[in-house]
Amino acid sequence: MCLNPIHRIRITAINLNLKSFSRMAHQQFTKRVLVVDDEESILSLLDEVLTEEGYQVEGIADGLDALEKVKDNSFDVMLFDHRLPQMNGIELLRTVKRINPDISVIIMTGEVNLHSVIESIRNGACDFIIKPFDLDEAIAAVNRGWAKKNELKTNNKDSSKDFRKRSVIFKSFDKSRKSQR
Repeated sequence: MCLNPIHRIRITAINLNLKSFSRMAHQQFTKRVLVVDDEESILSLLDEVLTEEGYQVEGIADGLDALEKVKDNSFDVMLFDHRLPQMNGIELLRTVKRINPDISVIIMTGEVNLHSVIESIRNGACDFIIKPFDLDEAIAAVNRGWAKKNELKTNNKDSSKDFRKRSVIFKSFDKSRKSQR
């Protein structure tokens, strides 16, 4: 069967739409985690465990590379060491939250310092894990972070729907008031 050029264009467009839909669906339903730690053993361990839990995990060894990843990718959860080469945890947290305010950030630390914990929470961290940590504790923290991110997405969608409803109601009310004059 010979297809004319218009049929070829339509088939190509359909194929492109299916590919983009597949890519969008994959991104929408993939639980993405960025792990940042300068200890290779922690990176590989968290990668293995979180992958088994159904997360797509990327591991980075320093804060500057992590910022580039956050700028170029959409992550649901970010788990990072408080002490990193080239950038401290609070600095990384602030910058990440400016780039992507919806990302759930979990900070790992070997030193419990009440001041840094408070500062991190004030800057948007959703959880803290103390090293050495139990793997179940890390999984639970990432699960909570992912749930929090999705709760925010749902709340934002509900808020925008409510706003649109209120806007329509207000417009209707305003039209009826004008017609009564």
